[in-house]
Amino acid sequence: DLRRVYPDGNNLFLHAVRAGHQRVAQWLEDSGVDSQQINESGDNALTLAARLGDLPMTRWLCQQGANLGRLDLNKASTLNVAVSCGHLRLSQWLVGQGIEDIPDMDGNDALKLAARGGHNAIFRWLIRSRRLTDQQANNLLLCALRSGHRSLAVWLCLKVCKSISVADSKNRNALMLAAKHGFLWLTQWLSKPTPDINQTDREGNTALMLAAANGHLPVVQWLCRERNADLHQKSVYGSDALHLAVLKGQVGTAKWLTGQGMVLSRDFFTLYRFAHRCCFYRSPPTPAIEPTYW
Repeated sequence: DLRRVYPDGNNLFLHAVRAGHQRVAQWLEDSGVDSQQINESGDNALTLAARLGDLPMTRWLCQQGANLGRLDLNKASTLNVAVSCGHLRLSQWLVGQGIEDIPDMDGNDALKLAARGGHNAIFRWLIRSRRLTDQQANNLLLCALRSGHRSLAVWLCLKVCKSISVADSKNRNALMLAAKHGFLWLTQWLSKPTPDINQTDREGNTALMLAAANGHLPVVQWLCRERNADLHQKSVYGSDALHLAVLKGQVGTAKWLTGQGMVLSRDFFTLYRFAHRCCFYRSPPTPAIEPTYW
């Protein structure tokens, strides 16, 4: 049955579009197969073609009457989908067709999606025609850092951002996010406009604690030696940098911190078992490092 709809919501027309078979898709449409079918993921034929970066298929669907300005079930436009998947040529063609940059249901426009995905070429192409306020530039920097895209974050710091002053929803500034991902040069550069190296997020974590939890020893060493970061500062849960390194199994970082005079407190076992009971609902494994009092 050519008109069969599969359990995932796809029909043969969507499968032909996904595979890039234009002539098969034309034959199926002429045979009465629904070309407006939407699968369970909310994708129609145009969205699938944009997700794959298939420019010839997108052009053909447009010639067949597909509405380029139509939003999918996730409130994402064709341009949003093409940008988020990193397809520069298709994005340029869509903008040339007059497609508006409409934010999706989460408020992400094309520029923010390019920053989140780390698509440097698309981001630089989009930003050429825009004038950003300092706050908008900072928000884009946070998007790039939150997703761990170092090269785009470096370019934003050097070319776009005039000052660094914005924090995200977790109250983490750019320095904290750079330290979390182990970007040493960015941590060094961002520490200059950050007066308080021990600034905390909503959970009381500092840049040092985030770097220690993720095992970025060079960043931990630089923060301690060059910026005198507070080794003994605790989060709202009572954990310091050494606690977090041990809980995350970062052996090298934990050993270096103990060499700086840090000692696991007596309530570490309570914190350790509580964390695993809340997160995994099973007995915790043996810690990666043995404290001196065991």
